Amino acid sequence: MESFTQLQEQLTATEDKLEFARRYYNTSARDYNIALQTFPRNLLAESFGFHPVGFFEADESDRAVPKVAFGDASPSGPPEAGGTQDGPPQPGQSGPPAG
Repeated sequence: MESFTQLQEQLTATEDKLEFARRYYNTSARDYNIALQTFPRNLLAESFGFHPVGFFEADESDRAVPKVAFGDASPSGPPEAGGTQDGPPQPGQSGPPAG
């Protein structure tokens, strides 16, 4: 149970660091874009090819919550190389050579 609590604390700390980094990047991008629009920087920026940057936005697929299972999900132990806990490799996936 102690390791689960440590995992929760590590995940929370990681999420906090990611949020801080995202906010820092977006603040820096905003300040940069404002600086590009301010006279006389706007004249120099255009002549030297500086362009505004976009804000960080995560894709919807990146926001999906991963599925986590605690405990032994299969009584036979860990999956074999190339397989998954859901079954053998599907066509087109890497796995042991057939034969």
